Amino acid sequence: MSRKTFMVKSYEITHARRMTIGTGAVAFGSVILCRGSDGTRFALYFLNPPSEVPDNIYNPDAKWATSYLPGVQFPWYQDILRNEKPVYAYLNSNNPAVNGLYTTSERIGESEEVPSLEAWLSAHSQVRNALIWEDSSGTHPYINWSAARKNDLIEAFEAAWFAAPDDLVDPLPNEVTLTNDQSITQVLSPDNAWKLYLAYTAHSLAIEISDAVAWSISGYSAENLATLFDSRKFFVWENSYSGYRFDFWSGVALPAPPRYTYNFLIGEDLISYNHFETIGRLLDWCRFNLIHFSGGWETGNIEKQWQYRGFPPVSCIIEGTLNTGHPEWGIAHRTAGCHGTLGFLRVVLRCINIPVRPNYICSHALPHFPTVNQYMSHGDDPYNALSKGTPPPFPATNLMITATKYNEWFGNGVNNEKKCDNVGRNVRELALIHLPPYLLHKHCEDLAYGRNHAESGVAEIFSREYTVAELEVMDLWNRIQAKIDGYGGCANIP
Repeated sequence: MSRKTFMVKSYEITHARRMTIGTGAVAFGSVILCRGSDGTRFALYFLNPPSEVPDNIYNPDAKWATSYLPGVQFPWYQDILRNEKPVYAYLNSNNPAVNGLYTTSERIGESEEVPSLEAWLSAHSQVRNALIWEDSSGTHPYINWSAARKNDLIEAFEAAWFAAPDDLVDPLPNEVTLTNDQSITQVLSPDNAWKLYLAYTAHSLAIEISDAVAWSISGYSAENLATLFDSRKFFVWENSYSGYRFDFWSGVALPAPPRYTYNFLIGEDLISYNHFETIGRLLDWCRFNLIHFSGGWETGNIEKQWQYRGFPPVSCIIEGTLNTGHPEWGIAHRTAGCHGTLGFLRVVLRCINIPVRPNYICSHALPHFPTVNQYMSHGDDPYNALSKGTPPPFPATNLMITATKYNEWFGNGVNNEKKCDNVGRNVRELALIHLPPYLLHKHCEDLAYGRNHAESGVAEIFSREYTVAELEVMDLWNRIQAKIDGYGGCANIP
């Protein structure tokens, strides 16, 4: 096996050629031939559809490597070579699928030389000790991994350092065959589970070692490190399936390749200078984009909404899907309710080393953000009607509550019935302060139907926490009417 990184010293572009590789004809509109100072050549072929796609190669002895790419990507690579300096080629004879061009300024890795992962882990024993892999024979801390497994991690880390393409199918296939009326179960094959764990672990380590974000995992607790690096926090080995099952109660979302998810965070400008603000930005994206799925957990219903017979893929949530049972509803960013949003937050924030823990009250998911000691009163809070508005009625960081507030509403001293009532309470409390458009429209509806305060839809919204008399003491209806008047009447509420 040989891996090589070299700086591109020169390149040449050729257009409109054809060639034959093996028994297949390969048509490509352009080729970029990159050269290093030692004579290594790396050719990028930009294919025309429906051309066959050959396997990449890297022959160290011949100093020759190839990569086959969609033709539409040619302008992007041409722009990199013209406008970015320096540009590096990364080649791997054992895994040539990761051959590619990268810039130090826009990729995770910040230097031509890949740091020694083994040396870094030796110097950071608390992280090394968190690396645990579970299989049919038990759990295995990193120090007991075979040489082959350790080498797999080193290769995955090098690929992550240069943001090389993930060796993952998306979505990963579900190994369980389910009937339409069976509840969804998600199981990965041992090979795919290992690849997914490797990809996320390597990505997290590359993010940390390259200082790609403004925080570090060096001070994390053992539990927070386990959330990022213990495979049992991803999935659990199940002998009955001969594979790895995702736990429903850890969040109902199938991870996408980590680089895809990381690029989503970058592209949407969701990474801020600390955990609190970054979580807030992602919650704001959820507020403006996510909608609650319809129906139940039957596999047939799930497939209609995400076109996948298993846990909803994170990439499908981000891209949006049709509900094929109701195509007239259009493409939407559907989430599997509070369980799905918990899973989505866990997967996405994991890509930038922010742990999210599962937490449940009355079978509802209440995500926990331990590094900022904050909670949500319900996973559905971001897309609750009371949270919405243009502009939004309050900052998305307000969707989190402190540990003190969480214990006041859900702690050991609270009876079970009241705990259930308090699920989602935060957005109702925020609505009392900020009077969002939904609440104003509800009051206009009450006026149209001649409902008094006791019969009103407004009172119904807050009935789990406050009596009508208590709401009147808060001057709620007068404040609502004043805000409506400020808009110029019900017809003008946004």
